[in-house]
Amino acid sequence: MRYLLYNFKKRGEDMSRYIVISNIHGRYDEFIYLLSKCSDYFKAGYKLVLLGDYIGYGNQSKETVKKILELSERNDVIILKGHWEDILYRAYRPESIHEAEKHKRMIINKRNYLPLFDLTEDKTLLNEYLDLIEQMKLYYVDDKYIFAHSGIDFRMWKGSSSFNMFLLHHDE
Repeated sequence: MRYLLYNFKKRGEDMSRYIVISNIHGRYDEFIYLLSKCSDYFKAGYKLVLLGDYIGYGNQSKETVKKILELSERNDVIILKGHWEDILYRAYRPESIHEAEKHKRMIINKRNYLPLFDLTEDKTLLNEYLDLIEQMKLYYVDDKYIFAHSGIDFRMWKGSSSFNMFLLHHDE
């Protein structure tokens, strides 16, 4: 899990303050611990920006998803889509049967995806999460900053809804 604390001062303006976390990957306990360490910053008006990849690897994807759904109700939290959300969404809400089969094979064939089975067996939670993924943006733009899951190809970024805009994208 990666995290940063940004406290940007723009000349002649108020502070733009962010706590940025990415690659939680189903490590719920660590995520909750990190959020608890940031509680004073939230009280001081910092925004939380989550950069994606909330599921997989760790054994607590289901718990992590529940927390992400809870955080999505807050106005001071920005939740962006990562590669893992894209793969899960394409597997369970595909544009075609071929796409569903391809992405479900990706989930099944990789040991790192095994922790997702707890999540995918809970159909109610899975559908709530897929609804949220559908609403997630690929990037967030402030007056001066762009937040995204991975590097951006600036020739393609503006208005894109595809992972092709990223320099590093998952297209297997």
